[in-house]
Amino acid sequence: MLPFATWCIALLPLLAGGATGWQGSGHQGGPPTGKPPPAPQGDRPNDRGTNRPSKPERPAEKPESEPIGEPIGEPIDDENGDASRRLREAEKGLTDREPRLRAQAIDPFLVHRNELYVKRLTAMLKDEHDDVGKRAAQALANQPYASASAALLDFASNDKYLAGRPEVCAEAIRGFGRLGGGESGMGKKGFERLREKFPQGDALVKGAICQAFALAKEKRAFSFLVDQFDPPAPENPDSASNPPESYWRARHAEWSAYSIHTKRALKELTGQKFATSKEWKEWATADGAKLGFTYTKGG
Repeated sequence: MLPFATWCIALLPLLAGGATGWQGSGHQGGPPTGKPPPAPQGDRPNDRGTNRPSKPERPAEKPESEPIGEPIGEPIDDENGDASRRLREAEKGLTDREPRLRAQAIDPFLVHRNELYVKRLTAMLKDEHDDVGKRAAQALANQPYASASAALLDFASNDKYLAGRPEVCAEAIRGFGRLGGGESGMGKKGFERLREKFPQGDALVKGAICQAFALAKEKRAFSFLVDQFDPPAPENPDSASNPPESYWRARHAEWSAYSIHTKRALKELTGQKFATSKEWKEWATADGAKLGFTYTKGG
């Protein structure tokens, strides 16, 4: 039998296990408890009880920006000499092969104003890249001259562009509305041309036309907007000559896309809000008439 002192020496490593033993279990300073070792930092269980990293909270959606924002800062009216210099400095960017750089070269004209800019911006309006064309439309909307209004209206009412470049046309239409504001609205030429082109436009263009009438405070558009207020439907549902149901589904889908602008335009023009075209017509025969709003079907 081993001496008592020899047994004590043999037991010392085991007694030290309280501090250094059981490390393979992940537990320190005592015997195992049966609990799993803590997960490594960065891989701890999340709220759902899994070891997958929790998804970050979705950032708040940015509010939809205006199709044509206000100028970046206060508009600056340039003297002709400064305008000529600015055009020369911008020319390299305006002719760059990269659409992004061409659009950036237009940015100064969102603030700076001079009629000398109109011709060059009109050319950029026809750029093959839509982002460049839309930026040019925004810059033209910052030029308070009849030539800029005419350029925007001519582009927006061109059948070729309406069919092939609706996004640029919509931007040009809104820009024309901004320039056409005032007591006289957008003039007979502008109102009639946009009203005439309405059926040819897609939902984006139709919505832009409604916005333009509101921006220009165009009272003559009242009847037109009321006619667009209700969902499209056949006048006589029982008529055998009605188009098929698929036609009305397509028309309703398009109307749903732009109807918000019709309603907003009427609210902007009149300060009133009604649920149906019938209510608008009734209002126009009483209080509306006193304010200069009268309804004529197809008007």
